Amino acid sequence: MAKLVLNSGQTMPIIGYGTFQVRGSEVVYRVLEAAISAGYRSIDTASVYRNEEDIGHSFKKLLPKYNLKRSDLFITSKLGPKDQGSGHCYDACVQSISRLQCNYLDLYLIHWPGTQGLKQDNCDNSLRRSESWKDMEKLCAE
Repeated sequence: MAKLVLNSGQTMPIIGYGTFQVRGSEVVYRVLEAAISAGYRSIDTASVYRNEEDIGHSFKKLLPKYNLKRSDLFITSKLGPKDQGSGHCYDACVQSISRLQCNYLDLYLIHWPGTQGLKQDNCDNSLRRSESWKDMEKLCAE
């Protein structure tokens, strides 16, 4: 599968499998099995999709079944709007990693530029994005 090189030097498959609206342990398992058996190696999720735990359980079964290791997958998750800001972003990422039952994420994105509960033009959105970015830099360094 073709890959692109990110600014970090890491490679990312150009085609990935998105899990938005994929819920329920059996459904998650079936769709991930279909994706992995078809050659998908990039899996995209987000805390707001509420399926990270089922994805983690599925990986525990599917990786050995397809003779894959964690490093064979490129896993992306995203920071939810309610978790913007200093410390909150850090904790949210750690929780996503825990739910996904892996030791790291390959990519962690800010899902939405605003903060839940704040109006779009509220200047605190920019501040919280900046704080989230600092948390992300710390996470990346760790």
